[in-house]
Amino acid sequence: MPSTNCTKSESIQNFGGNVTFSPVHHEVASNEAEVLEILQRHRGRRVRAYGSLHSWSQVAKCDDVAVNVSRLNRIQIHTDTPNPTVTVGAGCQIKQLLAELNLHGWTTPTLGLITEQTISGATATATHGSGRHCLSHYICNLRLATYDSEGNQVVKEISGGEELQAACCSLGTMGIVTEVTIPIRKQYLIEEHFREYKELDNVIAAEREYPLQQFFFTPWKWTFLAQHRRETQASRSWHALVYRGFWAWGMDHGLHWFIIATARWLPDWVCPFAFRYVLSRLVPRGWRVVDRSDLQLTMQHQLYRHIETELFVKQSQLSEMLDLTRWLLEWSAGQQHPGCDAWTDGISECGIASDFDRLKGCYRHHYPICVRKVQSDNGLITMSGSDDDEAWYAVSFISYANPEKRAGFLQFASAITHLSGHLFLARPHWGKHIPSPITCRDLYSNYDRFMEIRDRIDPTNAFLPAWMALN
Repeated sequence: MPSTNCTKSESIQNFGGNVTFSPVHHEVASNEAEVLEILQRHRGRRVRAYGSLHSWSQVAKCDDVAVNVSRLNRIQIHTDTPNPTVTVGAGCQIKQLLAELNLHGWTTPTLGLITEQTISGATATATHGSGRHCLSHYICNLRLATYDSEGNQVVKEISGGEELQAACCSLGTMGIVTEVTIPIRKQYLIEEHFREYKELDNVIAAEREYPLQQFFFTPWKWTFLAQHRRETQASRSWHALVYRGFWAWGMDHGLHWFIIATARWLPDWVCPFAFRYVLSRLVPRGWRVVDRSDLQLTMQHQLYRHIETELFVKQSQLSEMLDLTRWLLEWSAGQQHPGCDAWTDGISECGIASDFDRLKGCYRHHYPICVRKVQSDNGLITMSGSDDDEAWYAVSFISYANPEKRAGFLQFASAITHLSGHLFLARPHWGKHIPSPITCRDLYSNYDRFMEIRDRIDPTNAFLPAWMALN
């Protein structure tokens, strides 16, 4: 199908409603040949690819040539080798991939909470689940349309070494990914149940028995609600359909209706009361359910528009990070408690003292803080990339406030991002809202090496966004 142009006035907006851009040229590609044709036609311009735009970051934003790759969605399953794989078109959504794999009894090696993203968007930003590596870690091979040093459009196939460590999570800065190949595994079952804890140490200890668990730090009650998960050889529960119905109507809809209503109309007194005395009691304890992995490990957060900031810290710093979270949330809600000297000194050292003062009393958090463990990997700028084996924890902050009333959340997100970055070298999730500016070199020891490889693969800088060029 021929590509199309759009005028500057025709804006493109992401799912969260926090990123809008109006490219000079808007192209649509259906296959790799069309991608190369687009690159030839726009030689010498700045180019960015995008898919489902289920992201809150500026990664896909483009003011020059935007290329929609959502029609590159072919799926090829390879099971005739000792290590089965699937080759997926860049624009294929995770939910489409899971549905096709499940028809043949297969699934992906890890699953994130959301399945709306395209495979290229999810890997380019290191989307992750809980207890395993991020999705980018599993890429075996990818094809990338870019320019050579003479400015001619070419396709590079990357399948190993440092180039793959850089390209597996490249934020679209090397070229337009046209397809990726990842390993697949036989479909499996997950057992899960909920339990509430008062101490973080007890939650972490439970990982030995439930390595795929995630947990929620409950604001205003300050306890931990663990969603214990593990693989099992048991049969699918006879009441699994009832559980699915409970999640669909009780959690994905009912809970969010309540939270959205309180966040938008009665945040100051309903939120604390609800979290302390109501919401955690609505989650059934001890209801053990066995069901298919993709049903148990994913949620439907895309049903209602929201905004999200997520920060990665190493396991050894998780306790301090959650202490800081509580302190900063109570401060933003108007409460004042003495903090440790490191926090108060850090506020001054990272230059947010005036912002911190303005934050007091301007925001009350209204959603459970999701915490997920992510195994370390060797991606050069994946959030869990590391030179050692220490695991990382992703701490997620979500707001369901109307887009025009997000100022308080954005102030809080900026404060905790910069303060935790200064204190713990916390890394913002590339696919979530990232308060600017952040200095990538401070957070990623391999950032300069990533940029060297990026510059070699994209020597014309056609895919280099301005914010990265300034780091």
